Amino acid sequence: MKEIEKVKIKIPVSADSKIVGKTIKEIEKKFKICILELENISDRAFLFSWEITPDKSTTIQPEDEIVIFGKPLNIQRFSKSAASMN
Repeated sequence: MKEIEKVKIKIPVSADSKIVGKTIKEIEKKFKICILELENISDRAFLFSWEITPDKSTTIQPEDEIVIFGKPLNIQRFSKSAASMN
């Protein structure tokens, strides 16, 4: 059986995104993806500070940028319904 390829992609979160206000745990469960990194500039003292392996209870804010990993179909579904590709 052929193993399905998985990909890693960086996605910016728009202010009107459906994922704003949701926790990482909720997003990962719903879309079957893994959030590897999070740049949450609204909650950080320093700009461009990445949180590698963010806490599962972290809430997504507008203007965040996340790095996700998963099957291409799941990533595509996530991108279309939840985040904006600038």
